[in-house]
Amino acid sequence: PVVQGTNVSVDCLFSEIVDYEIRIITATEDLVETISGGTTKDPDPGWWNTTTNTPAGIYTVQVAMGNPKTGLVSYNTTNTIEVISVDTTPPYTTGHNPADAAVVPVDTNVTVHVQDDGAGVNKSTIVMIVDDMVVTPEITGTPADYTLNYDPPADFNPDQLVNVIISASDLAGNAMYEAYSFTAVNAMTTIITISDAIASIGGGDAVTQIVINNVVNVGVAHIELHYDPAVVRVVDVTDGDFDFITSSIDNATGVVKIGALQVKSSGLNGDVLLAEIALQAKGAQGSTSTLGINLNELKDATPQCNPIHAHVENGIFTVSCLCGDVNDDGNVLLDDAMYLMKHCVEYPGFEQINECASDVDCDGRIQMADAMYLAKHCVGIPGFENLHCCAGQQ
Repeated sequence: PVVQGTNVSVDCLFSEIVDYEIRIITATEDLVETISGGTTKDPDPGWWNTTTNTPAGIYTVQVAMGNPKTGLVSYNTTNTIEVISVDTTPPYTTGHNPADAAVVPVDTNVTVHVQDDGAGVNKSTIVMIVDDMVVTPEITGTPADYTLNYDPPADFNPDQLVNVIISASDLAGNAMYEAYSFTAVNAMTTIITISDAIASIGGGDAVTQIVINNVVNVGVAHIELHYDPAVVRVVDVTDGDFDFITSSIDNATGVVKIGALQVKSSGLNGDVLLAEIALQAKGAQGSTSTLGINLNELKDATPQCNPIHAHVENGIFTVSCLCGDVNDDGNVLLDDAMYLMKHCVEYPGFEQINECASDVDCDGRIQMADAMYLAKHCVGIPGFENLHCCAGQQ
């Protein structure tokens, strides 16, 4: 292959003197350029000067030969030239563990993928900096996807904000730089979390949980959940493990206030479910909203009502495609199940699917089982009421 903007030479040698032309043609036999011509047996090389605007693709070198004595003409199209796009896109990172803004134990390792969709990542340029110190992670994988894993020689400090910087270049010289951070805490530190959620465009539903992790003898919890009401609305708040819970929902401003108490029962311990939140998508496909927790009060169940120190870990709500719309026509019907079934057996004409909408059982694979699930959903079989596409969820 040659990159756009490369000059390509074409050399020919004939068995006798001929009238000839060397042409570059497309896959549809459209003439791009005649690069050489004349009457000879051993012509000078012809040059095809591609530009950065030359479309990427496979081109054929067509050699037209005519015998000046007999007038017979023949063509040779044996050779091809593949032109590939100039790579101007830098590498990028995925799979951050811990994720940006996560709250994790002090003994955590740091893992991240450095990927490139073009020429590939130049391994020798990868640099990881953790808290202003260049570290040496274990690097495995291929230029398309390198995995960096850093095992710190000592635990991070409790309540430490750990800053991570990743820089790298691809083999075409495009550079990237990314900074993110997470908080390290003792393993028994109380953390209030809300899980990520995803729902289909057009009012799809999802349920997420707010959990108080690693808590001892909790008796009182009072929080606020903040979200973007243009992207998601809260439909309902369902009780968790506390004796009594009350809540108010304000979808105009994007705030839910939740209060919970232990009354007759003793304090709760371990991982405690505060509430389940029923959500409904409002925004456009691909839009996201932070599910942000503000902690107002967390106290134990003793007569002293001692405060409980806790961190919070926010979630993300994502609006996905219309789950089940395999053929991408804006509807979820039985013909989507039929289309998916034919796609799975590689029936001609059904190669293209809306992948985001096709993994309806959310197992990470698009298979015949998804076609069965979708068909049962469409005809109303009990147990198949809900579609669970998880595309885009990390």
